[in-house]
Amino acid sequence: MADLVAKLAETLRDNPPSLIVAVPAGLAAYLTSYGIYNIFFHPLRSFPGPLLFRLTTLTKTFFSIKGTLPFVLRDLHDQYGPIVRISPTELSFADPAAVKEIYGHRLAGSTADAPGGRGKQATEFPKLDAQVRISDTRPNNILNAPTHEEHAFLRKKLAPGFSDRSMRAQEPTINGYVDLLVERLRERAAGPGTEQGVVPPVDMKSWVNWATFDIIGNLGFGSDFGCLESGNGHPWVESMSRGIVHTAKLAALNSLGFGRLLGWVMDSNLVPAFVKSRTYMRNKLKERLESPSERFDFLQGFVEAKESLSFDYILSNAAILILAGSETTATLLTGATYLLLSNPDKLARATHEVRTTFDNEQSISLSSVQQQLPYLLAVLDESLRRYPPVTVGLARVVADEGGAVICGSHVPKNTTVAVWQWVTNHDDKLWHDPYGFHPERFLRRNMAGAETDQDGLEEEIRPFADDNLDALMPFGTGPRNCIGKSLAYAEMRLILARLLYAFDMSLATDDTRSPDQGTGQEDAKAADWLSSQRAYFVWEKPPLMVNLRRV
Repeated sequence: MADLVAKLAETLRDNPPSLIVAVPAGLAAYLTSYGIYNIFFHPLRSFPGPLLFRLTTLTKTFFSIKGTLPFVLRDLHDQYGPIVRISPTELSFADPAAVKEIYGHRLAGSTADAPGGRGKQATEFPKLDAQVRISDTRPNNILNAPTHEEHAFLRKKLAPGFSDRSMRAQEPTINGYVDLLVERLRERAAGPGTEQGVVPPVDMKSWVNWATFDIIGNLGFGSDFGCLESGNGHPWVESMSRGIVHTAKLAALNSLGFGRLLGWVMDSNLVPAFVKSRTYMRNKLKERLESPSERFDFLQGFVEAKESLSFDYILSNAAILILAGSETTATLLTGATYLLLSNPDKLARATHEVRTTFDNEQSISLSSVQQQLPYLLAVLDESLRRYPPVTVGLARVVADEGGAVICGSHVPKNTTVAVWQWVTNHDDKLWHDPYGFHPERFLRRNMAGAETDQDGLEEEIRPFADDNLDALMPFGTGPRNCIGKSLAYAEMRLILARLLYAFDMSLATDDTRSPDQGTGQEDAKAADWLSSQRAYFVWEKPPLMVNLRRV
């Protein structure tokens, strides 16, 4: 072989024109053999899927960058069933049973349920590195920690900041920011009895985004970004929101081997915006680490261990916490607002529940909303189903030597597997009228044991009796589920309850706007708000213009 390669090199050196023929011919031969292998000889050859998806990763990457992959996969599962091969090495599952089998605890000492796997240690399926790591030079964090041990270490450091004790300590801070949000919106709302269109509508997408970033900034760094105080977005907040979409595209390119190069660009000093963002984050964290006071916040565990952990390691975790704890909550609140305002009967019911439960605004707090408002909780659950903040399948890699059995099918080692929440959330085999907005489907769970008209409740939820409520898992399951689930639910219930109590709201369609307000993107018909969005790691959201009238 070595002699053959040497002769080939000598031939090409002596005959340069041969390169013009040899290189394309060699590439064509390689691609042909690669395609034949993927279709006819690959270990996943028996799993169904479209030819172009089974043939090459390029097909999936194309739809990922286009922002339409979840919608394409929904159609593919309708055509091919609950398991679809969506790249040469990847399977998509649209079966709730797969969630626990892919993401659940796999205890040490158990055996892999696969031929040839008997007696071998089963492990937690690791995350797909290409999806969660753009740059090799950046330290690990809670999102991409490669080992179970490191993830457990990080979770232990973060757990005190998400405990019940911490939530009680954080409550005055969170309540204060929600007070400020309502105050700022009141300044921009119409007075009672004012006709719609007289006062300009507000962009609720921006306002809830500013609120959640200010809250999480204080709970993480000890100081906010000043968004609510100024009534404007902070440059860093705006750049981070845009950056999530760019990062999702990099992750898609990562599967082709280009992501690392682009990650190097992000880590370099070639792009001023990246440099400015990193500098701002470093300064914020430096201030927090130098703060002498003990705080019940997300970073307290890291502050106490700052002598044994590198600054960049803490920074990596702080950055991911700020993004995960703000962007996803803001997305869900924006989606819930849109869905309620698009369904006046649901809006009226949720508003009535809030206004009859509380005597005044001061009684609506982070703690008081947690044990009340079952219909509002159902609104949030249904919004999570219709509009899950995370749009992608969180990929795992089968690590067991003998493979694993998922949904009754043997899946070979090194296969990438995922459940796409948007896909399962819109499966008519799991949900009655999956594209409708029906909070009532979750009342069976939320009102269990409550004093209510059980006959009336049963009649109300009858159309949804066969819905698989366990299919909704927006916060994940298993050892890597969302550590901030309780805080997120409480924060979302508080903000939405305060908005419903303080304002009569409606979508600002073109016919409710004054003549001088323009007809640009922000003025698009409200009915198009969902259908116009692209799905990257999160949604690429347009403004949501809402008419507010003070109560």
